[in-house]
Amino acid sequence: MLAAVLLAAVLVTPTDSFVLMQDGKCITNGAPTNNKAVKARFEGDFFWFTRGGEEFIVRDEATLRTVRKMHDPIFEGLSTLGYTAEQLQIFVRQMEVLREQARVGLDDVALKAEQARLGRRQGELAREINRAARKAVPPEKINAEISRSLATLANDLIGRGVARRVR
Repeated sequence: MLAAVLLAAVLVTPTDSFVLMQDGKCITNGAPTNNKAVKARFEGDFFWFTRGGEEFIVRDEATLRTVRKMHDPIFEGLSTLGYTAEQLQIFVRQMEVLREQARVGLDDVALKAEQARLGRRQGELAREINRAARKAVPPEKINAEISRSLATLANDLIGRGVARRVR
């Protein structure tokens, strides 16, 4: 019975919202909420959330770091689906090679070889990204886990009196 009560206390309800506002940027989880309205009500950095129909706010720096860190899996996942730094460097190098080819003519064997090498490496990177994307955890699963973690944190913050009830 106690386990059921504890489990119910950390479950995310469909009405729970979580908003992290840091450096003017907003990260949300849970039920949809009007981020602009929340941002307009409070200045600076904060973690705002609803639990059981009540609003709470936390400005504690350690809590803000914890909440931001909870979102790291989302941002790490995005980096595997976009261009890597190495790919961007290859694109820049390819542009340099093309510019040089235009300057000296297309007959330069060394430039053609460099362009071919860069093309092969770009293909290898594309295959690596595709493999990583196939292994990636679906974003909705990551978001659900983050929401559960935020609900647990919110309960803890309320229980310890760190979260201030918003009237």
